[in-house]
Amino acid sequence: MSKKLYALLIGINDYPDDVGNLNGCINDVNHMQDYLHDHFKSALQIESLINSDATRDNIIKLSREHLGKAGENDAVLFYYSGHGSREMSAPGFKEFYPDGLDETIVCCDSRLPNGFDLADKELAALLAEIAQNNPHIAVILDCCHSGSGTRAVDDFNLAAVKQAPPWDPDTPR
Repeated sequence: MSKKLYALLIGINDYPDDVGNLNGCINDVNHMQDYLHDHFKSALQIESLINSDATRDNIIKLSREHLGKAGENDAVLFYYSGHGSREMSAPGFKEFYPDGLDETIVCCDSRLPNGFDLADKELAALLAEIAQNNPHIAVILDCCHSGSGTRAVDDFNLAAVKQAPPWDPDTPR
């Protein structure tokens, strides 16, 4: 059984006008926080990033500093509720990802000047850092393109999709 649960909960409703706001992401974070408090009580080590606090830098920082504290037999939860999108992959990834696209989470500052989404490959690198201490890791992504590895869009004929437009920044990473 786990000794501690380190959770990072991220919820973004408020985005720049060209991205479009969402409804319910903050409620999702609040409900998840209530659930975790009810079920894990003293073992819970929780941090939340809401709306303007959910910058790319803050997400990376708390992933490393907060979730990175988890050790063997601890558990880590990375929870994101907000926009998901896609962007062009760096040319070096073309042989591994023939569609040429990264799936991303859209941070509150992603689409501001000099901003970037957090790409799936970057999230994987953060999780690999955290995994070096051997915690149990769970990731919940409540956003577009988060389940594209196991489901096709046609599987959700009745669902209305609300997504951020693709991003193609001029500045390479």
